[in-house]
Amino acid sequence: MSRICGVIAPHLRRDAIRPILQKMTLSMQHEPWHRIDEWVDDGIGLGHTSIGAVNEEIQPISTPDRRRLIISAGKIFAYEDRKRELLEKGYGFRYSDNDAEFVLHLEQEYGTTKFRELNGVFVFAIWDREKKEFILVNDRYGLRPLYYYFDEAKNMLLFASEIKAISRQPFFDKKVDWDAWNVFLRLGFLVGEDTFYKNIRVLPEASVCRFDGKKLTINNYWSYNEIQEKDSFDEGDIDNLVFFFKQAIKRRVIPNKKACVLLSGGLDSRGIAIELWNQKAPFVSYTTRKFASADTDRKTAAFVAKTLGIENTYCDLPADFLETMEPKKNALLDYESDEHAWLLPLIDRLPQDIKINYDGIGQDVMCGPKFYSSKNSNFQQLLKQRNYEDFIYNYYYLKQYSFLKWSKDRYAFDRVIFSSTVRKRFSTDVFLEKVKEQLVKYENRQNQYIYFHLTTHTRREISLAPFQLILNKAETLCPYYDNDYCDFLLSLPVSAKFDQRLRKQLVDSMQPAFNWEDIFKSEQNNLTLHYPDVERQQLCRISQMEDYLLSSNAMRAFNAAYLLPRFMLDHLFAFIFRHKHSLPREVYKRSHFWLVPPLFFLAQWSHAEGIELG
Repeated sequence: MSRICGVIAPHLRRDAIRPILQKMTLSMQHEPWHRIDEWVDDGIGLGHTSIGAVNEEIQPISTPDRRRLIISAGKIFAYEDRKRELLEKGYGFRYSDNDAEFVLHLEQEYGTTKFRELNGVFVFAIWDREKKEFILVNDRYGLRPLYYYFDEAKNMLLFASEIKAISRQPFFDKKVDWDAWNVFLRLGFLVGEDTFYKNIRVLPEASVCRFDGKKLTINNYWSYNEIQEKDSFDEGDIDNLVFFFKQAIKRRVIPNKKACVLLSGGLDSRGIAIELWNQKAPFVSYTTRKFASADTDRKTAAFVAKTLGIENTYCDLPADFLETMEPKKNALLDYESDEHAWLLPLIDRLPQDIKINYDGIGQDVMCGPKFYSSKNSNFQQLLKQRNYEDFIYNYYYLKQYSFLKWSKDRYAFDRVIFSSTVRKRFSTDVFLEKVKEQLVKYENRQNQYIYFHLTTHTRREISLAPFQLILNKAETLCPYYDNDYCDFLLSLPVSAKFDQRLRKQLVDSMQPAFNWEDIFKSEQNNLTLHYPDVERQQLCRISQMEDYLLSSNAMRAFNAAYLLPRFMLDHLFAFIFRHKHSLPREVYKRSHFWLVPPLFFLAQWSHAEGIELG
């Protein structure tokens, strides 16, 4: 299954609900073969788009008396014991293996008290026709985006798996959240529950949103703060970790479904491939590359696939990648990420009969993010001392994820980029405070940085690749987000996760017969492939972006006196090196690569949404 949406408006008749719902479902149908299910009654409409991967039955699923209905997206695992218990209590199941039907009976018997047990990545909505009560629920980790809009004056709730399903409604009042843009332009992703609109929010992780026709409430049923953290790494912990990972993979092997792994050069997709191979689960692999001047994924993935004896297909980027894939990615993601466009050519190549994709999301953060290395000790100290503003600015902004890596003056962004009329919208102090809000949620926790990263960068940006892009072809399963594996791994002390030791130990322990270092050495071949034309293409693309900015209405919002001479310098670089096969690194660094793209991004979004910046 794929995406869900709906509208709850007690004052509207079904004839008024239907066109709203139809516009929502059509906006989320990205392939002509995506199936649309709709159900409409007075005061409510529920929609569902399906790719026919898992839980293939038409939705909504209802109880035998049709009193209660559910729509759902995603996959839930390891609920056999609870299902047997419901059967013993007299609940009947029309379908042999439908997660939505199980959840519907589970909620009917226990209310929301058992939601914390649900293991998987999912969203669902339940409507009680008799009580006129509605609930909207997501998984523990909030990986599957779910947006909502509540108009208290009109007593109307809209929810959808994509923002465009809400923002394109003719009655939607577009109230831009400039604080959200303030964060996005610096980091390249959003934090918390923000979207680019004040009146559209994303459902927090592990949430139950309840609407009784008058009042909207949201409560959490689980938190990372509940994890019991250990002080020491004990003998046998690596064996336990391997056990939980093997269990996670076993739970996610779905018979009679063609599966793939998007195999990169990293440890996490390799670990999944090894364990699928160990369990004799059939799968194929695909590989692509990021748009960068050097890449190791192609050769590394090929060596791993050759060693395991599995099929590997390489999908290269098209020559017009920057001109075609970036706009397509922005349209699909509603501009919520500056990443992932490089995945689109590969997704286009995936055969329609591949229904399952295994993704390594989360493991790099839970098992040893690069923050935990000796070279970052000064940043670790800042966090330990709760010197949040310096930590955010010096590590999280300048060093790590900055969309604008061009100035060491933390207030330069405020002073020189935007015109005086809009400058107040982009306060550095507001940016620091909004990111700090996310950090303090996990204060005094050993894994503070990990929880912070999982709920910001991973949840708000990285998850968009599997659950917005790949989802148009295949249902993504996330073994590293298995509840049991996740609980155990996050309980381990940070000291065990330094320098990625734990990640490497896990992969080595799953198949000790494969000594990967020796395998790679035996190939007697450098794993790195070089693409010297990439930097020249990037600089030429920057020049095109600058031309667009200069000719658009958005330029009124920017500080022309500051930007124009820098744009002219970039044009000069582009002209000089247009016919070169490579670009000197020092020249490339002097261009304003990290300055232009975010401004172009903002201008493109405002044009697409009909928003005046100036």
